[in-house]
Amino acid sequence: MTLLIRSAALAGYAEMAHSVGVDPYAHLAAADLPAAALNDPEALIRGDSFARLLEATAAASGCDDFGLRLSETRELSHFGALGLLIRDQANFGDVLRVLDRYLSVHTEGITMPIEADGELVIIRVDVAAGRAMAIRQVVELSVGAVFRMFKLLLGNWWRPVSICFRHAPPNNLVLHRRFFACPIDFGQDFDAVVIRATDLAAPISRSDPTMSRHVQKYLDTLISWPNATATDKVRQLITVLLPTGTCTVERVARHLGVDYRTVQRRLAREGQSFSTFIDQIRGDLATRHILSGDRSMTEIASLLGFSALSAFSRWFRHHFKCSAKEWRRAAASTAAKSSPQLSSSI
Repeated sequence: MTLLIRSAALAGYAEMAHSVGVDPYAHLAAADLPAAALNDPEALIRGDSFARLLEATAAASGCDDFGLRLSETRELSHFGALGLLIRDQANFGDVLRVLDRYLSVHTEGITMPIEADGELVIIRVDVAAGRAMAIRQVVELSVGAVFRMFKLLLGNWWRPVSICFRHAPPNNLVLHRRFFACPIDFGQDFDAVVIRATDLAAPISRSDPTMSRHVQKYLDTLISWPNATATDKVRQLITVLLPTGTCTVERVARHLGVDYRTVQRRLAREGQSFSTFIDQIRGDLATRHILSGDRSMTEIASLLGFSALSAFSRWFRHHFKCSAKEWRRAAASTAAKSSPQLSSSI
């Protein structure tokens, strides 16, 4: 399935690309994105094309923090009607509830499962991506944009407990340290903003409940709840439960507060079954981890819920018709061949 995002994600891209010595229009064309999308924030563009655009721009400029640089330009207005709604919530906890419910209106490619862990709250930023695709820049843009949104709502006094990234640190951490001004942990099991549970009660100074009701009615016309988010919620839960080795349809159903047959029916309406959905998510996660090269095959097997490396190896060969190591070599070879083509076109 092709994931679509609002072209508001391109806000500031042309200017930022110019600032690092890259021709933005040549890269847009190479990524098969229309230049007109720069001026139409409500237009829909392909999420995978956007990811390729950012990765290619980062590579061409030599700035492996390009996505984070772009997140510095984000304002609440870039989130459209969703930005208006979160601005007018009473407190931070309400903001997170609104994001959980309406984020799919802004983008199909990002989900934000929220997990309570004692005195902490982990706000995950899960970026959906196709197989064999680098998404480091989109991840850093997304986490950075979420962090900036929270700062704009709560004020400069606010700091998260930490920021988590799955990928390895960049060559230079100056921007990351200045921008986040809190501990940053790389090589983690998820991408997330970690906050204190007490932050949930923090008031939003610009809250306007009357305007909030009007915007909420508008957003309610754009989604059909809960059916439109059933697959997203199942995806979130599978991603969270896979590393525990206890990801079953019954457990997912318990988390959703429904019978397991309800989960199966909702997935069937979208042409899915629970087992094929797990395989799809495992495939996306497996290729992402293998492509990054940051983890051993044993670690990847564990993160995908396999009790042994041999089980993961059999599963991978069945679905990809080669071993994981063979797939990694082929993906690296493909990336090496495609890189010069983009450079020669600008």
